[in-house]
Amino acid sequence: MPFICALCRQTIDRVGVPKIIEMTLDALNPQNKIHVSFDIDALDSNVAPSTGTAVRGGLTLREGISIVEALRDTKRVQGVDLVEINPKLGSERDVRTTVESGLEILKSMFGYRRSGHWSNIDTGILGSD
Repeated sequence: MPFICALCRQTIDRVGVPKIIEMTLDALNPQNKIHVSFDIDALDSNVAPSTGTAVRGGLTLREGISIVEALRDTKRVQGVDLVEINPKLGSERDVRTTVESGLEILKSMFGYRRSGHWSNIDTGILGSD
């Protein structure tokens, strides 16, 4: 998702992220693998200011994490990329905030649970099953 347009945000606000995830997963063939391309500019500019198209009113970090957790939990993710972070835009603090948000998204994709313990990482996504 390159950025959240006003109509998309209205839909998310109306039905909620869990329903959007459910509808998306229902529309996919259950045998297909999933490649996740997460554009950091889908997140609100408060948590991802260092991007070319920072969005006020974008997804919260919590919503972004919920999306990648739901995709991860399908055990069908075969690849992931995180794009649109631009460390040349914004202050040092902006860059740090954006990178930290990106790391939270990536950690969640690879099994980090928000309980704060790395011992709960599901290495199955790494092919060690």
